Amino acid sequence: MDTDCHNYFGSNLDWEVKDVMPKTAGEVTVSFIGTRLNDSGDLFLPGGSVEVQFTVYAKDTKPYDAFYYEVAGGLCVEVRIVIDRLKAKNQHTRVAPVLLVFSNQSMEDDDDFVQVSGYPQTVSDGPLGRLLSQYILLDKRVKAGQVGHDTPPAYIQSVPVSVTNPDPGSASHSLRLANLGYRKLVKHSGTAKKYSRSLVYAYYGDRFNQVHQGSHEGYVGAREQFVNLGTPKDGFYVASNYSA
Repeated sequence: MDTDCHNYFGSNLDWEVKDVMPKTAGEVTVSFIGTRLNDSGDLFLPGGSVEVQFTVYAKDTKPYDAFYYEVAGGLCVEVRIVIDRLKAKNQHTRVAPVLLVFSNQSMEDDDDFVQVSGYPQTVSDGPLGRLLSQYILLDKRVKAGQVGHDTPPAYIQSVPVSVTNPDPGSASHSLRLANLGYRKLVKHSGTAKKYSRSLVYAYYGDRFNQVHQGSHEGYVGAREQFVNLGTPKDGFYVASNYSA
């Protein structure tokens, strides 16, 4: 989280479970909070924190009425991130959500996942028009092509809408664009320190280490995917410090 997105909040925070709230049989919320930075030049003002909240809905509905998409299979995971009273070392710091995109197959440094765009069959004109969804194909590479005929097709769909106001009553004003930004290499060799306590590292072990020399054969192919929030020229980038 800085002008070059080199500082990752999450890897340098002391996290603790804030609460677990099974609201109903079809809705569970788990919250994590971090109040102390381990290795950053930024600091929290008194009472400041970063909170990450996961809400899992087991029902066939839209998270917000203004959304284009219903949830196939009855499972929706909503992630809410609240950054409160954080004093950034650089006042021009930009904030961007970063996804860790990976697949079991290896991937060379000069290759990448295939990304395509298209209209979902069920989408119609909404508050922001008829928008293209973006898809990252996990079983295909730009240079290497299909990765193994025994690999089942898998993809990540990026819904091109973000909610910047939690009040669904002001739908037309709370919706803005959300676009996939650039993908970059996971910059480490040897032990994956940033992810050493994560589920992905617990599952893959040393195969998740991103060694940027020699052959990548046998290692997990992974990239860091940046997400841009905000409709261009609406003033949201400047007002919020989100990534543009």
